[in-house]
Amino acid sequence: MLRRVILVRRKLEDESGYNIFQSTTEMMLDKAKVPGWTKANVIEISGNTRRDRKIIEKELKDGRIDLVHFTNQDDSWLIPKKIEIPIAISVHNLFDFSPSTLDAGDIPILLGKRNPSSKYLKFMENCRIGLERSDLLICSTRMTAEIASELFPNNTNSLVRIPVDSDFWNTENDKIDRDFSENFDISEKLLLVSVGDSSRMFRQNFIDSVIDSLPSEIKKQIFLIKIGIQKLSKYQILAAYFNAEAMLYPGISTGFQNPPLEAMAVGCRVIASSLPNHDEILPEACLLQPSDIDSWKEEIINLYDDWVKSGKVTMFRDEELISFSRKYNYDAQGIKLANAYNSTIT
Repeated sequence: MLRRVILVRRKLEDESGYNIFQSTTEMMLDKAKVPGWTKANVIEISGNTRRDRKIIEKELKDGRIDLVHFTNQDDSWLIPKKIEIPIAISVHNLFDFSPSTLDAGDIPILLGKRNPSSKYLKFMENCRIGLERSDLLICSTRMTAEIASELFPNNTNSLVRIPVDSDFWNTENDKIDRDFSENFDISEKLLLVSVGDSSRMFRQNFIDSVIDSLPSEIKKQIFLIKIGIQKLSKYQILAAYFNAEAMLYPGISTGFQNPPLEAMAVGCRVIASSLPNHDEILPEACLLQPSDIDSWKEEIINLYDDWVKSGKVTMFRDEELISFSRKYNYDAQGIKLANAYNSTIT
């Protein structure tokens, strides 16, 4: 017998940030990746508090519903005071409830708002009350789950990661630009990619320092694409991973999506810092100390040497990395989501 879940979401103008939980959860349910569960309905909230509460309360009176899933933690303040149906909430991070500073080796990275406005403090308090009313916190990282256990000890929490879309991120995708190197005029270069914008958490300055430390004869044969600073389409990013010798990711992973896992799904080698959330999921062989320039430099020199020995041809796709990435695809995370939902049923 299939159990029925209602998803509560705000209008999706994009699929970034907390909105990613709605799109990926709905995708897993629509593709029957959540064993034993089906999507009964989607409640789209408008931002009108009174109207939204009435719509939610009306839907929850339907005795055929087994679970209500708020896919955005910022909507937790809408959870009714009295409800008999189990409530689940997707939670990405709780840093605004518990600000902290992460030591990234060469720089401190501040997590969470330090001087929130009184309006935001009131909003956070309402969210905290809503989170406390829930039955299940679905956390996207182990770090978040640990913080949730401390802040909300009476709640059950489960770890369900944002899945990798292996239907898109794969070597057989016919959307890959097979002429990417020629089109970008880098066919005679060793291609490396990094991901992240200019904010401190992505540590793009560290990558610049590593590249600058390389011998000049190697440095002039490297072409580095900074995805996020340079604007590429999703299909161009796919082609970049397919053609690159490696992804360099020295910053922290925010957990909304995981570019290293997406690169691995295309068979691209990853060199990442041993910082959250890479240290939770990536193979140890992929991790380096975040501020050890010599170690990063050595890895790139080894890549260069192998590239030269191969006749300056892009390496073969790494089947072990592709297989590893499948542990985080829709099938695998759908099973974890089903187990999380089942934990609410008594």
